Amino acid sequence: MKNGSSTTEASLVFGPATNVTVERENGLALSHFENRRDLNRADILAGWEAVLDGCTIDVALDALLGTGSSIVEISVFLTDLRKALVGGWIECRLEAGGHIVAVLQTAGRLHADIFSPMVTDKELRLSRFSSLRANDGVWIAENPRAGHILKIFDVHCVGVLASFSSPRAAGIGDNLIKLALAAGIVVDEEGADAERIPPVAYWEEHEAHLHQRSRIGRNLYSLGATFKWRGRTPSLPVVKSPDLDRMRISLPKAVPLPAITVSNALETRRSQRDHTGRELSLQDISDFLWHSARVIEFIPRDDVGGLYYDASRRPYPCGGAAYELEIYLTLDLPGVIETGVWWYDPAAHALELRSNAAHIVRKMQMTASNSAAGNPLPQAVISLTSRIGRLAWKYDGISYAVTLKHVGVLYQTFYLVGTALDLACCGLGAGNSALVNAATETDPDEEAPVGDFIIGGRLPAGAR
Repeated sequence: MKNGSSTTEASLVFGPATNVTVERENGLALSHFENRRDLNRADILAGWEAVLDGCTIDVALDALLGTGSSIVEISVFLTDLRKALVGGWIECRLEAGGHIVAVLQTAGRLHADIFSPMVTDKELRLSRFSSLRANDGVWIAENPRAGHILKIFDVHCVGVLASFSSPRAAGIGDNLIKLALAAGIVVDEEGADAERIPPVAYWEEHEAHLHQRSRIGRNLYSLGATFKWRGRTPSLPVVKSPDLDRMRISLPKAVPLPAITVSNALETRRSQRDHTGRELSLQDISDFLWHSARVIEFIPRDDVGGLYYDASRRPYPCGGAAYELEIYLTLDLPGVIETGVWWYDPAAHALELRSNAAHIVRKMQMTASNSAAGNPLPQAVISLTSRIGRLAWKYDGISYAVTLKHVGVLYQTFYLVGTALDLACCGLGAGNSALVNAATETDPDEEAPVGDFIIGGRLPAGAR
């Protein structure tokens, strides 16, 4: 690498997820996750055996030539080698002075052929989607739209890659940038232009990263129910403990929902932002929360059955029955309940006062009003937070994406119950996370604000 500390040499090796069994009579047997592949063509086996030992592409080709392989056989080997690289069976390493300085791990189609000389008359730049971060002494460069990972072990290489924040040409021997180009981490002018026009332009960087990391396909990271925290730390409780030093109010017994068909509730549901109709009663709040979010039953852990944590059942569905969402209500109902921010205890069907500061209540109302197109201050603002640890204890890579799905599920439950109770309801698209944590006296790392909703008395029919 001409720009780095020394010249690098690119070599190909089987990746850590590829298990290689040497079968001398039949060749090499590979297994990669659930896939198996037999490399038993004698005419190109020498090339694969060279890769098994870790080698440059030139060494692999020399091994084939040494066995008398024809041009056609070498072409077949290169085609298979490209397929193996794209499929993640093998990875490409850069070495300098006997040390590994970078490794490219692939997750699908490459943006450039690493086996061909790099064109040096084009200016390259970092993709606007690319990120560079440190993790346990290793620098990770990636573009979520591609899914490949470039691991960098040499700080000089980090500097070389960072220098492409502005357009510049790469040197003919710059193997690091050659890999970065193949991974889509750096792009040419044509690629940069494509990122500025729809449909790619619609995507923001952080949204592309969340989308890629929470789906399989172009994703090399661990994902799903791995229970990676099991045995390391206890799972969080089903319901967080109440604070007995705070004011608590037991909500009145809920009454059954009025008779209404699911079809009718779905078709008559509306987002109503003006809550200047009748004032909410404590019974309204009790009925709304009881039918939307109470704990119906507790489910004890069952290690034999694969449930390694205590769970519960509630009116709305939840992945793994984890129920990580917490419900807070900012209520401005003088004569009904003390004005303030309240936490809903779904096990006791009770409210616990978190803050009665007038300026906090007003800020919560104004934030919700602004999000609701500037309508009058709402009677009740619901803030949803996520005890993300309830999900992360079980799920790897998808916890935040799953909690957002749960927010949508709970929103719809709120809407249907609110419609049945003849309440005005509206889900909000944005909220003030710092304000919610301050108002609820919660730690943002323990309870991340993830959703906002308002309810009030429905306006008379025909009113605005």
